[in-house]
Amino acid sequence: MSKPFTDIDHDALDALITRVTEAKEHELALSPEQEALEMRQLSAHNIRHTGISHDVNLNHRPISHVQADAGHESIDTTSQYIHTTDTERYQSAINKSLDNLSFAT
Repeated sequence: MSKPFTDIDHDALDALITRVTEAKEHELALSPEQEALEMRQLSAHNIRHTGISHDVNLNHRPISHVQADAGHESIDTTSQYIHTTDTERYQSAINKSLDNLSFAT
């Protein structure tokens, strides 16, 4: 599987991250200092990880689509981005249909 974005200019990416971080710091002027510190410490990897996690967990995109977009060769790699809470698992169990179950008598 081909990996998109492999020809990226890392200096340009670092400059972009710096600009976004500085803009966000300005936006967070009234936020706690810790939030601003965390924004300054973001890396391309952090941003990529967050984007993939959001695609899987918040946007509910099919994992095979996210895998292809991320350039992961293995679905196992993409599966590491799946995060569920106990509440989500509980709601999923409550809402599942039992109509397809057949009981032998």
